[in-house]
Formats: sequence, C-alpha cells, structure tokens
Amino acid sequence: MSCRVASKNVTKIKFIKAEKFENHDVYFDAQFNVKNAKITYFTSKEKGKKIIDYLQENDYGISKSKLSNALKMHPNTISKYLKMLEQFNIIIKKKNLKKNYIFFK
Repeated sequence: MSCRVASKNVTKIKFIKAEKFENHDVYFDAQFNVKNAKITYFTSKEKGKKIIDYLQENDYGISKSKLSNALKMHPNTISKYLKMLEQFNIIIKKKNLKKNYIFFK
C-alpha cells in the first residue's frame, strides 16, 4: 500500500488532518489547530527560519529590499514569507516616511 493511499485512509478515520499549503499536502494530528499547523509549516521551512533568525538578530528593523539582499532571496519570496509571518503576528511592519520596516514581534 502506498503512503498516499494509507494517509487517505487515516484521514477518513479522523486520526490526522490533511491540508494543502503552497500546493503541498501537509498532514498533522486531527487535534492540532489548522492555524497552528500553518504557522508550524511556514516557520519550519528553511527560508522562513532564515527570515525569522535574521529579524531576531537584527532588531533595528529592515526594509523588504534590504532583507532580500541580506539573505540573498528573491524579493517575491521575501514578500510571500513576510505576508504569512505578518498574518500570524510573528512580525510587524512599521511605516517610516515612505518605507515599511519589518520587525520581529
């Protein structure tokens, strides 16, 4: 029996939940809150960890473009992760003049 078939059977029995995050099937304990699963998913990915670690170490605030350059990540990737981290209240954005600065909460 393949892993996918087995996981579908287990989700029917309600031991685990299945959600789709970023076009990936993610499986987690049925008692686990979906919001917490999303937070765990995004913060455990390598790029998410890099962003969080950088913001924790550099608590003076940074613009999205400087963060992109510092981490050598594409600006669209940075934007995607920052949007999710902001939704989960892990980071905050503060506007200073015409730029947004990102801070670890």
